[in-house]
Amino acid sequence: MKRGQFALEFIITYGWAFLILAVTVAAIYAFGWIDVSGIMPEKCDFFGQVECVDYYVEAGAVNEVRVRIVNDFNSDIILIDMNATASYADDLCPLPGGDNIPPVGADWKMGEEYEIILSGCAGERFKSRNRLNAKIHLRFRHPDCGTDVCHHTAIGTLDAKIN
Repeated sequence: MKRGQFALEFIITYGWAFLILAVTVAAIYAFGWIDVSGIMPEKCDFFGQVECVDYYVEAGAVNEVRVRIVNDFNSDIILIDMNATASYADDLCPLPGGDNIPPVGADWKMGEEYEIILSGCAGERFKSRNRLNAKIHLRFRHPDCGTDVCHHTAIGTLDAKIN
């Protein structure tokens, strides 16, 4: 037997074995017998100069999402509006409420920290041990800009396990 033929037979034999293994793992994952969400890292990121300091997602009696953010701009900003949406359509949280949200229309001082509380989150997938993938949009402007110009948006993503 020649060396080239031996190498080709070796590659084909183990290639089929690898293909069967890959199809088996894909089928197990597709049927939901493997849950990889437990090994994926949790994160909270804002693009721009709004920093996510801490977060907590809880299902059950309260059904709420808490995100603590800080203004890292070199100046004060004025918050115009905000909203949060989940990545799946049936799990939407209403607009933020509570006393700790950044004041819409007022100055948000440089370095000042606020906690956004999204309560009343609902949906079939908003249950303990699932994951929440949410986007938080903050529209703001600088105080020295006019009211109808210089609008900016900071988009934050939250990928966390629901407790």
